[in-house]
Amino acid sequence: MADQRWQQFAEHRTGREVHDLLQYGHIIPVRRGVTTAYVEQHFPGWTWNELMDIWRAAGIVHPSRHGGPPGADSRVRMIHFSSPTAFAVEWADGDRDRAGRRPSACPRRPGTRRQAGPPTLVT
Repeated sequence: MADQRWQQFAEHRTGREVHDLLQYGHIIPVRRGVTTAYVEQHFPGWTWNELMDIWRAAGIVHPSRHGGPPGADSRVRMIHFSSPTAFAVEWADGDRDRAGRRPSACPRRPGTRRQAGPPTLVT
């Protein structure tokens, strides 16, 4: 990764990786343990709930309109993160976040614009 701005973060994931994870946010894979297995394999060291806290704080999750799993904002190019309070989102649609600031330098504050999402994973 050539861009020095992102070196402070522990993880660097594409919007597609977030989208793929969110497909496991439905009650059927959660109850069958598939969600936990997916997280353990693809996001080692993290839990579903920790990742959802980050995605929600970053404002990149939107609920399904049809009762299915949540989705990721299609404009997310990359998300760089270490915790729910340490993250930055790269947007693919023109270098601006929803507040009109440069997204790479302006991560969202935790608790702002929290999106509805799947229930907390209980195993």
